[in-house]
Amino acid sequence: MAKAPKFEGRTFRERPDLNEIKSFVLQRELYGVKKDKSLEITDIDSKSPSGHWNFLIKQGDSKFVFRLVGDEKPISGDEIEKEYKILEHAAPYRVGPKPYYFSKTDFKEPFLVEEFLDGKLFTQLDVTEQKNEFPKVAELIAKINDIPITEELRQYLQPIKGYDWNFQTWQNRLIEISTDSQYNFLKTKIEKILPESQKSITRYSESLKLAPEKFIFKSAHVGHCIKTDSGLRFLNWEEVGYGDPSYSLAVFLASVRNRDDFKEIKNTMIKSYLRQNNSIKEKELRDLLDARLFERLVSDTIWPVWMAAIQRRALLDNEIEAVEQRLEDIKKTLKSN
Repeated sequence: MAKAPKFEGRTFRERPDLNEIKSFVLQRELYGVKKDKSLEITDIDSKSPSGHWNFLIKQGDSKFVFRLVGDEKPISGDEIEKEYKILEHAAPYRVGPKPYYFSKTDFKEPFLVEEFLDGKLFTQLDVTEQKNEFPKVAELIAKINDIPITEELRQYLQPIKGYDWNFQTWQNRLIEISTDSQYNFLKTKIEKILPESQKSITRYSESLKLAPEKFIFKSAHVGHCIKTDSGLRFLNWEEVGYGDPSYSLAVFLASVRNRDDFKEIKNTMIKSYLRQNNSIKEKELRDLLDARLFERLVSDTIWPVWMAAIQRRALLDNEIEAVEQRLEDIKKTLKSN
């Protein structure tokens, strides 16, 4: 097995062997598994790099997911524990998978056992069905935003009550990108648009301070939404926060921004969101949403270059094309403001 790559002293995960997980699950009779019955294990997130590795464990009618931190980014070590705590808190609201079990020490690294959500990813639905589901996605996001934020929970949540953290993240990532000159042709272009981009977003800082504080699911993009027999749910709960009421909705909309009917989708989802959650006025939500969508555009422009840098690899052609297109979109947005 290839050794985990290192960058600036940070180590990435090594993908565990399927047989290694299978033996562990059987030996521990994890979550009701029986040693005397056949067990199937399937890697359901086999791409690499990946934020998390998810393995479907099946024995008879019983199914669950064995989840580990993946090899996409360096880790701090407590990601899975935080995700378990978040899922435990969110479970009564039926917005994501149910958490069944967590351990730091049973296996060679921390793992989470969670519900297997059987259904179709939103991206697998046909165009007509997607159109029918967009209002329901907005309702789901509004429901998530209304999850109570307890003092105990707050320690696991990232505060998103302004834009300074995002601006600092941009600078931190550019520093890491600067360690390798192969990315200079894009880094230089990104640096040129940042001052005016920050100025454009900062206009909404005071409005954000006055907005109601909400629970934020940071990974609410289209690829993490699944339609089950019990309704829509979101997968991958490793990134959460509190503050900006427009954040989760902006993440989802940003993930479909290239569709020809984006403006229609945006209006439909805003109306649906406000019917479910009227703690903010429509104008305020639209203003904050536009600011956050623009912030997401800039962040998404930097992201692939940064990921290539920390993974110590060349940018792929499709990544370069996507970054160049986003840079053009940023310039157009700045001209129209």
